[in-house]
Amino acid sequence: VNDDRCFDCGASCAADRWVSMNHGTIICLTCAGTHRGLGVAVSFVRSEKLDGLTDDERSVLARSGNAAFAAFLAEHGLPRAAWLSLEPVGLRYFTPAA
Repeated sequence: VNDDRCFDCGASCAADRWVSMNHGTIICLTCAGTHRGLGVAVSFVRSEKLDGLTDDERSVLARSGNAAFAAFLAEHGLPRAAWLSLEPVGLRYFTPAA
């Protein structure tokens, strides 16, 4: 799990990275659209290119990332594959690990 691939779908996103600020993960444009559709009260996403990131947001991302969130899920008894299987996507925000 690296930060050049979307945490949610695995697509390459090195050229156009979006950030799930809730989870500190890198996601692709398509998955960012899904997250944005949930509303900012549930999922807050930012484009590194279009939105720019504040210093605080960059600090959060520097301490997190896809591998760190996958490890966090595993430590809380929810392997990444199980978390990704939760549908609709909004359910992922209401697990004990989230």
